[in-house]
Amino acid sequence: MSDDHEREAHRFRSFNRWLALVAALAIIAIVGVIAITLLVVSRWQSSHPETLTRLLLTWSPSLFYLWAMWTLRGLFADLSRSGPAVQPAVTRALSRIGLALMGGSIATLITAPFVLAQETPHRAGGFAIFNVPALTLGLLGLALIIVARMLKQAIAAQARVNALERAMEGFI
Repeated sequence: MSDDHEREAHRFRSFNRWLALVAALAIIAIVGVIAITLLVVSRWQSSHPETLTRLLLTWSPSLFYLWAMWTLRGLFADLSRSGPAVQPAVTRALSRIGLALMGGSIATLITAPFVLAQETPHRAGGFAIFNVPALTLGLLGLALIIVARMLKQAIAAQARVNALERAMEGFI
């Protein structure tokens, strides 16, 4: 039984190590594409500054999503070292990911009308963009924050139970 547990823990750590690598590569690829695009646009579209403005507005929510991905990468790296135990690092990471998703969602909802207005300035109703994916990510971020708080409370309750069990050992 112990061998099965050790084998499963090793598999868990290996899988999280792989996920940390994949997340890091995805972040590098995204940052690389953004950097190359900004370089190309700034050099060859310098007579059209609205193109650069539109790109910056379009990509501004990406900073929040990259923060979420970076936090996930760190969580995977932590889990690859420590194994499957629920720990304070998990609750911190879930809270940060939730905040990042909410920030990206809000940034998307704020910038999308301006980007659309630059593309088609005389379009009626451009202010009333209803971005369901952004709203969904924002609500998912809020749910992650709530789950993180619940996990934190569960960890604290378990610590109290463990302390009571240790105190009761002499009486039972």
